[in-house]
Amino acid sequence: MLPMTLRLADTLRHRIALFMIVALGGVAGALIAMSYRAAHDHSVAEAETAMESAAERAAAVVDQQLAPIPDLLAAAARVIHEPDGDAAFTEAALALLSAHPTLYQLYQGRPDGGFVAIVRADPRLLAEFGLPARARDGFVRIHIAATTGVQQLAWRTEDDDTWEAAPSRASRYDPRARPWYETARRNAGVQWTAPYRFAFGGSVFGMTAAVATYDEAGGLSAVVAVDVLTSVLNREVARIRIPGGGRGLLAYDDGTLLVHGSIERLRRGDVQAASQITGLAGTEDEIDLRIFQAARPNALVQVEHAGRTWIGTVRPVASTVLGRIVFLAAAPLDALVACC
Repeated sequence: MLPMTLRLADTLRHRIALFMIVALGGVAGALIAMSYRAAHDHSVAEAETAMESAAERAAAVVDQQLAPIPDLLAAAARVIHEPDGDAAFTEAALALLSAHPTLYQLYQGRPDGGFVAIVRADPRLLAEFGLPARARDGFVRIHIAATTGVQQLAWRTEDDDTWEAAPSRASRYDPRARPWYETARRNAGVQWTAPYRFAFGGSVFGMTAAVATYDEAGGLSAVVAVDVLTSVLNREVARIRIPGGGRGLLAYDDGTLLVHGSIERLRRGDVQAASQITGLAGTEDEIDLRIFQAARPNALVQVEHAGRTWIGTVRPVASTVLGRIVFLAAAPLDALVACC
């Protein structure tokens, strides 16, 4: 009888020990789960705060880069009415471009189809026009006569004010057919285009600000415009840190991209068309489209994409220059939990 009692007691001890192990394991597991959940919630909260701050900084960066432009356009427009308007415009354009290195070119289109532009001589422009390498970092003057359609080119270096003529060539370029011209002609004040591929300079992408100027009788004298490269805005916005190695972009609320690294990849054919966020489908940047489609105003959303969980938000921001735009930020959840 005693051995059986001992065996029963031993069995009971084992069962009690097993129960305690299971119970303690459950408690430990629950504690681990609670700890992970707390870390998750903390990381998401930190990310939301950081993304909101990043949206405000992105709008400030855009305004800082673009705020001087209305005054620059006004200064260039004034000289058009001087007796030697082309020469005065050339000198004004050179002075403004030299003082503001983020600007790419300053130009005017006329109601008769004439066109005058001063452009930075970057390698893409030199290659397109077949200009010498020593013109690099200087300026190129483009003049298209309304009556003949002949494009006259000249170039100068950065520190020499002597213009060197290049061979003339026929041109079918008509500024009146460009979106910047038509928008400014129809609307008062400075008008901005969405990013597009410029007609000159190969695959150069940027945004144009344009304003119409009128003579004393109220007739249209010209539309004056200036270009800003999207690469400049991309570089500045990319400096804004988003936790977890996150990513950010600026767009109009209809999905027209303003600042995004893929803009130049999206547009290879149509010169005038702006890039839409829907074009990111099937690309390495598709997560931005998925976040944009799932977004609710000023709220975080969670999206599964390519085997990872992403946290993102789309926040309306007010730009004093561009008006109502949105900032999209996104980051992988696992990276957020690991870093924050």
